[in-house]
Amino acid sequence: MNKFIWATILAPLLIAIIYGAISLTSIPTNNYTILIASAGVTATLYLGLVKYWIDSDGMFKSLFIEFNLRFDKLNEELNNVAEGKPLTGEKTSEQIIQDYLNLCAEEYYWFKKGRIPKAVWISWSAGINDYIVLPPIRTFFKNQLPYKDSYYGFLNFVEDKL
Repeated sequence: MNKFIWATILAPLLIAIIYGAISLTSIPTNNYTILIASAGVTATLYLGLVKYWIDSDGMFKSLFIEFNLRFDKLNEELNNVAEGKPLTGEKTSEQIIQDYLNLCAEEYYWFKKGRIPKAVWISWSAGINDYIVLPPIRTFFKNQLPYKDSYYGFLNFVEDKL
């Protein structure tokens, strides 16, 4: 995506700068309006792009922290469900698996929107693949397939693994 943004912004800017430089040869030497305007546009677009990257990184960090905290809260009980051990909290195994499915679906949604980097999604989906082969989780996910529109396309993503 960064290459696309750079190409989209830099191509017109280079054209404007070249046009400005060519125009300088045909106008009096004390009139640099086009060149100054081109430099101003370039600086404004560059600063806007930097702000976009900073905002995007901030959103990713926020999502990353939230998703990891939610997974940390589920992890012990999810492992208990997977291993058939007694649960220590108030939730049922179905509620725990439902919370996990919702978490996975939200992570997938934000990945598809471009807010989660591919390298992070690859790591998370490897963990998801480890869980969905476990019988109670696989069964629950399979039972949710009729409602897959409620999960932002996530169940379509994992359906062949169920």
